[in-house]
Amino acid sequence: MSTGKNIATIRILKGLKQDALARIMGLNQNSISVIENKNKVDDDLLIKVADALQVTVYFIINFDRTKMFEVINEPEKQVLKISKKEDTPLNLEAKVIELYKRLVTCKKNRL
Repeated sequence: MSTGKNIATIRILKGLKQDALARIMGLNQNSISVIENKNKVDDDLLIKVADALQVTVYFIINFDRTKMFEVINEPEKQVLKISKKEDTPLNLEAKVIELYKRLVTCKKNRL
């Protein structure tokens, strides 16, 4: 998938139209259309787009529409792989609970 198509998909998922993203970036709608039709986006511009969309450059470059639709169509499989090499899934709910407990412990230690 091209970087431009990834940008377009992320923009749509965030509920933004091209003209809204253009206003955020100080560009016009046609400029956003040109960006979204590029296979590769210049690094400086990619950083600006990522900031405007409030995502990381890594997220844009590595965005995978196929995996997104798999998760949407099969909600019971909504787990993240710890790494590409591991097959052990990471349960998001358990991870959130673990992180919350760590946060509470840190706040108690500060008091």
